Amino acid sequence: MNLSVTAGAIVTSNAGIVSGSGSSYTITVGSDTTSFTVRATLDGCISTLVVQKPNCDCPTIPAPIAGANQVYCEGATIPALTVSVGSGLTARWYASTSSMTVLATGTSYTPTSVGIYYAEAYQVIGLDTCKSLTRTPVTLTQTPKPNAGIDTTLLCSNGNVPTSVQLIGTLSGGTWVARSGNPTGATISTAGLVTLTNPDAQGKTFDFVYTKDGCSDTVSIIVPTCVQPVFDLALRKTLAVGQSASVVAGSTVTFTITVFNQGNVDATNIQVTDYIPAGLTLNDANWSVVGSTATLNTVIASLAAGASTTRDITFVVS
Repeated sequence: MNLSVTAGAIVTSNAGIVSGSGSSYTITVGSDTTSFTVRATLDGCISTLVVQKPNCDCPTIPAPIAGANQVYCEGATIPALTVSVGSGLTARWYASTSSMTVLATGTSYTPTSVGIYYAEAYQVIGLDTCKSLTRTPVTLTQTPKPNAGIDTTLLCSNGNVPTSVQLIGTLSGGTWVARSGNPTGATISTAGLVTLTNPDAQGKTFDFVYTKDGCSDTVSIIVPTCVQPVFDLALRKTLAVGQSASVVAGSTVTFTITVFNQGNVDATNIQVTDYIPAGLTLNDANWSVVGSTATLNTVIASLAAGASTTRDITFVVS
């Protein structure tokens, strides 16, 4: 065996004859030697090399043929790596071309992490284990999973939901599709623009799928059933509390006008007008006469759905 060392090192072997000088040495051993140890010493430091005699009785073992390199999506089940070997051969898997630690035996191996793994073909012949001179690499790669965003519930406005919603997925460059089996009422472009049709889309949930490099994520758009707006105001005019039902000419009479919001939407800027009965003359600074009607000087700014409010109006009996 020929050996190169750092010039000046002293080379010894526990078997055979060492010859040479400087940085080049030759160790010659007998044919019956199966292994030996070479030691190089320089400046008090020692380097040791164990040499194993090759088994010259082994036939040539062809290296395994790799199956396809495997790619899987983040979060998915890790696929198995595979190789094929010749008849009568078996495969062993390693983490590198030189590792002596066997990870698995057989033509398939499922790693626990990404990387390049190496398969070696071997065959046991008598007491000898004959193996291929090279190892075959097979690669496992993980593709990041895109993010389609969070599920969203739309809001109603005036009895309808928005007619369009833009979805944005992380890992740019992916495409959007509607999930198979979605109900009617919504469509999506490949760029993620959802188009909704009122009222068909209401009361339904739509799932959309964002795909990038073969990996996908799904997001849901939840569409509520919107209540159609109903605007309905009503008035009721009664004698004010404490007002006598009997009046005489020259006396005053006060009525209470109650405004009811019977609809399901808030009312704003409500203008109240009252018809002036015959025999009565308006006598109230909060109201103004317009022909045969009295108009409240200050509008009612807001009245919530289902709520009511009151205003008094005073007249003089003719």
